[in-house]
Amino acid sequence: MLRIVNAALNEELFFRIANHKLIVVEVDAVYVKPFTTNTILISPGQTTNTIITTTQKVHKYLVAVSPFMDAPIVVDNLTITASLHYSGVHQVSPPPQNSTKVANNFINFLKSLNSLKYPAKVPLTVDNSLFSQLD
Repeated sequence: MLRIVNAALNEELFFRIANHKLIVVEVDAVYVKPFTTNTILISPGQTTNTIITTTQKVHKYLVAVSPFMDAPIVVDNLTITASLHYSGVHQVSPPPQNSTKVANNFINFLKSLNSLKYPAKVPLTVDNSLFSQLD
C-alpha cells in the first residue's frame, strides 16, 4: 500500500510511477470502489491510498509528480521526480501538466462502495431522533 499526500498549496497534482499500475482504494479516509490507473489526480491536502503490485523486472522506476494546469495562470510547472528502487534504471514519461481529459478520467472513476460487490451497511430504519436548536 502506498499513501500519497498532496502537501502543495493550491495545486492539484498528477502522480505516476513508471510501468506500474495503481489500484486506488481510498480517498480522504473514504473507501472507494477499487479501480486501476497509471496516473492519479490529487488535490491540495488530499490523501489517496493505492495498492501497487511489484511484479515488474528488478529495476529502478521513475516516480513523477507534475501540476494539473487547467487555467492560463502562472504556476510552478516543474515536474518533480523520485525513484522506486528495485535495482537498475527504467524511464517513464512524466505525467501530463494540462490534461483535463486525464483529470476527468481519474475523477469519473471515483465511486462509492455501495454496490453488490461492496455493499454499504447502512441502517434501513431510524431508531433515534435528534433535534438541535441554535440560538
